[in-house]
Amino acid sequence: MRVLLLLCVLEALLLSGCRKKSSPEFYKLESQQSVLISRDGEDAYVSEEMAGVISALQALPEDALEKPRATELAAKLSAEQARILAERASAAKPRPPPDQAAPPPPPPPPPAPEPAAAAEEPPADQPDGGPPPPAQPWSGMAEKVFQERFGKCFAAGVKATLPDGKPATKYALGPSADCQKQYGGPNEPGLSYLFTDKGLWGKSNETTTVVDAGRITIPGVPPPPPPPPGPEILSQPGAPQPEGYEKSP
Repeated sequence: MRVLLLLCVLEALLLSGCRKKSSPEFYKLESQQSVLISRDGEDAYVSEEMAGVISALQALPEDALEKPRATELAAKLSAEQARILAERASAAKPRPPPDQAAPPPPPPPPPAPEPAAAAEEPPADQPDGGPPPPAQPWSGMAEKVFQERFGKCFAAGVKATLPDGKPATKYALGPSADCQKQYGGPNEPGLSYLFTDKGLWGKSNETTTVVDAGRITIPGVPPPPPPPPGPEILSQPGAPQPEGYEKSP
């Protein structure tokens, strides 16, 4: 009976020794950190007072009922403290002066120039840099150019013979009133132009004998030298004369 009583006493002692007790210190520290944050805001986390609260929470006895809550609260306060210190350290770093900033991107290259238009070549029968083509045929003018520029007013070429016996092509002025006014008229009745293989040789009309190319000039363009004189053409009275030729009086 005595042994059983002793065992009950020992069991009661063990139970009373293992039971955890509440820690009033935890509630005091919890209230203190709340007051600091309400008063100082973020500055409270990095103050010396908050550092003391964190140390006291970590030092709470292991057998205290509030030990897990104290550990959690200390970890939360330490994390906020580390965050604020990192942000302030980053903001305190010196910024590079403006002249060390990244250079702006280079401007885009200018557009490529458009290729220059090819200069128009002057006609083969017009000297480089000379005056524009005249409104009248000129000495040495190519027969093809004459047809292109004046063909609407002159009949198709017919075979003719020059005073020196050389063959030629004759273009007679047509009957159109506009063409007669522009190229003929009272001063050029029956106007015709004579061409050889070297171009415009001369002209003739009803009142003038055949004129050599030296008599047809263009303003600003010197006339070519006259061709050498051909052999004299003799004819018998009443015999037909070469076409386009009339004997001078």
